[in-house]
Amino acid sequence: MKDRLKKHQRNEEVERLLKELNSVLAVAEQNLAVAYDVPKYPLVFVMGCARSGTTLMMQWLADLGHFAYPSNLMSRFYDAPYVGAKIHKLLLELDDKKEVFASHESISFTSDLGKTKGAASPHEFWYFWRRFFSFEEIQKLSEEALNQVKTSVFLQDLAKIEQVFNRPLAMKAMWMNWHIPFLAKLLPKAIFVFVKRESLYNENSLRQARLNFYGNVETWYSFKPPEYVDLKEQDVDAQLKGQVFYTNQAIEQGLKEISRQNQLTVPYEGFCLNPKHTFEQLRVKMWNLGYNLPKSYEGELAFACQNV
Repeated sequence: MKDRLKKHQRNEEVERLLKELNSVLAVAEQNLAVAYDVPKYPLVFVMGCARSGTTLMMQWLADLGHFAYPSNLMSRFYDAPYVGAKIHKLLLELDDKKEVFASHESISFTSDLGKTKGAASPHEFWYFWRRFFSFEEIQKLSEEALNQVKTSVFLQDLAKIEQVFNRPLAMKAMWMNWHIPFLAKLLPKAIFVFVKRESLYNENSLRQARLNFYGNVETWYSFKPPEYVDLKEQDVDAQLKGQVFYTNQAIEQGLKEISRQNQLTVPYEGFCLNPKHTFEQLRVKMWNLGYNLPKSYEGELAFACQNV
């Protein structure tokens, strides 16, 4: 963690308080009654290589207003997502007199290395994923590790968030780029949205992320495919090419193993040009899985493509 530039280092006091708070709330949450233990609506899992446009995709999904999603406020309650969801709803959706927050900012479409600003903006929710999946240096888990996952608790926690908002849940799931079939088996109505960016631009963005996060381009940034063992011995250009190639390859292989009705590949460049088209594709996917999104589209008409 000390390799990070100062602005990206964790605040240890914040981490300590969050751990203390979550340990208390997690116990309390066990006593709260829930209506069902498995999500009943289709879920949207956003997949993709780091720096491919997944944050923009999540901001767009959140801004549409049709989905529940982990917000920056909710992320503070990663061990008690039911409590976190209720706090979000109470302080943001039901605070019509703005007694707690002086203003309820609309979701912006800017971010800093995946980090958004504003209580209601979408969060990566990585601590939540790491509660269930024992990721180490490499994100691909062994069969033994997957067999040890407390899947019933995982499914119930997803259902809890859905229940609070009574909307389908959308969230980043890039930790699971290497385990799409595993998730699809647990959640037959999940839709995996694969955001795929032109490789050269994805590599350039990863290079810049290394510089912004660590102050150098030599230190690896973000998820590590199994091929990292060999890639780490190569030069920076080879590492970046390999990170994008092998991550996308793993996602594409995972998608081949699940039903086509449960997947949607979205080119980043095409999404920026015409997000309405992505909405129409997603609406059809969700309709086929038994959920009706509105036919009318009221989201952004286009985004500035950040390919440089």
